[in-house]
Amino acid sequence: MEKRSTNAEIRRLTRDDLEQSMRLAEYAFQYERTDEQRQEDIGRAVPEWRWGAFVDGRLAAQLIQYPLTVYMQGRKMGMGGIGAVSSWPEMRRGGLVARLLVQSLRAMKEEGQAVSMLTPFSYAFYRKYGWEMAIDRKKYTVPTHLWPVSAGERIPGGFDRLPKDAGAIIERIGPVYEQFAARYNGMLSRTGDWWTNHVIRRRGGEIAVYRDASGRDLGYLHYQVKNREVTVHEFVALTPEAERALWQFIALHDSMAERAVLHVPVDDPLSLLGAEPRFQQEIVPYFMGRIVDVEAFLAQYRFASLEERPHRWAERKDASFVLDVEDAHAEWNNGRFAVTVDEAGRAEAVRTDEGGGRPVIRGSIQAFSALFFGYRRAADLRRYGKLEADDEAAGLLDAVAGAGTPFLCDFF
Repeated sequence: MEKRSTNAEIRRLTRDDLEQSMRLAEYAFQYERTDEQRQEDIGRAVPEWRWGAFVDGRLAAQLIQYPLTVYMQGRKMGMGGIGAVSSWPEMRRGGLVARLLVQSLRAMKEEGQAVSMLTPFSYAFYRKYGWEMAIDRKKYTVPTHLWPVSAGERIPGGFDRLPKDAGAIIERIGPVYEQFAARYNGMLSRTGDWWTNHVIRRRGGEIAVYRDASGRDLGYLHYQVKNREVTVHEFVALTPEAERALWQFIALHDSMAERAVLHVPVDDPLSLLGAEPRFQQEIVPYFMGRIVDVEAFLAQYRFASLEERPHRWAERKDASFVLDVEDAHAEWNNGRFAVTVDEAGRAEAVRTDEGGGRPVIRGSIQAFSALFFGYRRAADLRRYGKLEADDEAAGLLDAVAGAGTPFLCDFF
């Protein structure tokens, strides 16, 4: 067999490359477009978001680096979303995807995207390049007779099913979504374009908004009823009252469906809402996350304030420690960062050669990514050999790192 060439040109795509890009994606992800659909997608595509590896002038491998914004500890942060990673079979195992990933990390740093997220074909593959498990989702499959709220229950307020008009949908539920999203690490702060093309257009379905007795919008369902099943794309409730109301709206489909299927955060309290919790509940691995630029990330991250820290640590108005980071594919992250967190949760991080008497926590970029996304605690990472720290250092880091829950409604 002829040896595959790795002498590739790595560059951003231009509009002239998009036909190749679309056909490669169709092959790799095993779907078909008509010529008309392909031209529509080419018209919507932003070629500058796409990185390609070209061998002899032909697109051999590619990825999309979406410039997105996510919530981390209630704050917005620039995020590079990786998607559509693909290559032609005859060009695989030649290191082209690895080169694209490393190039995308450099570009993210330059563009102020302090974190990155992706959904993997293989978790082991992307771990090699610094991404780590960051978001699980809980999947419910609830038969009709175990729905926690009956169709006849009186719920204050009412529902509006929205017309299939993107502008009207975004205006009505956009603010509700953003309030909900700010509660979770990793949730997108959606632009109008993202709403239109990645949520409304891609999913279809219906949207029903719950308003309370005073007329305030407090939740919504993005759902579809098909084949005797209510599939809920987004279950967004801002209050316990709204959560009961959304379940009652689902219950109003009891003559049309035998079950409801939905994905929710891992801390969702449905088992407390209903009388019988013995329905199917699965924890499903979902997205991976990565800190792209440790110094920029720490400067933006909201650590726990003095009032939010466990009592044992509340006396330390300025919590100081050193993170000793190893990152094989983003050399700017390698080294020690002295971090001082004030009583308001603001951090100052500076490079240092010495510990200066501060507790030192050593680990890979994967371990620190899992920690700061809220996916794992420092004590657990230490227990399984992912972080090196003594009890005091691990305890301090857990006390100040915050307790945000990771979640994501989107896919890219």
